[in-house]
Amino acid sequence: MNLYQKLKPEIKTRLRRNSNNYAVSITGIIKILKSKQYYNDLTIGEIKQIRAFGDVTTVTDGDILWADTMFNSKM
Repeated sequence: MNLYQKLKPEIKTRLRRNSNNYAVSITGIIKILKSKQYYNDLTIGEIKQIRAFGDVTTVTDGDILWADTMFNSKM
């Protein structure tokens, strides 16, 4: 299962919504997510892009880099 499949539905929805204004960036993010299986395979820059274009602003446990804020860990 790739990271795009593991991505939380609400973040996928926000990415789709933002693709109206940032089509090239969103396409690139989705391509990256579909090409990787593990959160640890992402660079910090890629994580920041996913968070920015996926409108991930709420942070649990005080750390923006926790995978649980963006991905379903139970899959």
